[in-house]
Amino acid sequence: MNAKAYYSEQRGHTRLKTTSEFNETSWSYAREGVIRSLFAKRFPSLVVDISDGGMGLLTKEPIEPNSNISVLVSYRDYRSFPMTGRVRHCETLRYESKDFSGLYYRVSIQLQYNSGRPLEQYKRLLRRVAKATGIRLD
Repeated sequence: MNAKAYYSEQRGHTRLKTTSEFNETSWSYAREGVIRSLFAKRFPSLVVDISDGGMGLLTKEPIEPNSNISVLVSYRDYRSFPMTGRVRHCETLRYESKDFSGLYYRVSIQLQYNSGRPLEQYKRLLRRVAKATGIRLD
């Protein structure tokens, strides 16, 4: 898959379409406290784009807009790391690829409340994807 960035007037950040180097990612509803977060039910998903301010997922489960969720990001040779955000949009679509096919929900997530090591890992990952796609991020 050839990854390219796209930008629209509604977006404040350049979005990078992802490639198959993203492993299966999962999400759960954000929970208060470490123990509750560990035991939260996780749902499989696929990262379809990333930007400095958020990410797009494909998932089999609909997610209500304004829900707070935790996404466990998994990329090729990176250790998985959690990011939290708020669902901005959720739309139904039919998706076909060699890994995924069928009815899915395209979910747009605005990243929030992230700091420390997970945020550093995300920024490093974003730069790596941008470099691989030949896109310059401002």
